[in-house]
Amino acid sequence: MPDAPISSFSTLMQSELDRVAAKEPLEAIDLDRYEPSTETPIPDASALKAAYTNSSYLTLRLQGLELLERFGKNAWLVANDQLESILRGVEKEL
Repeated sequence: MPDAPISSFSTLMQSELDRVAAKEPLEAIDLDRYEPSTETPIPDASALKAAYTNSSYLTLRLQGLELLERFGKNAWLVANDQLESILRGVEKEL
């Protein structure tokens, strides 16, 4: 029976294998930030300005998507028809 091949892992992989062999828990995600806070932080002016900017952007984006849903199909069909008529004109010239 041939000898088993020697495995060579990166240092990161070797440290992970050592962690698993030592039966240490994985601490990849800090769950403390998702725990409810007992104190209510007072937002500063920059946070309020950023929230307002994000809210305005999302409101305008929603309006744009609603307009696209309402009128987008017809605009696409009209543009397609115009392109087809241009193509027919070019084909006649050839």
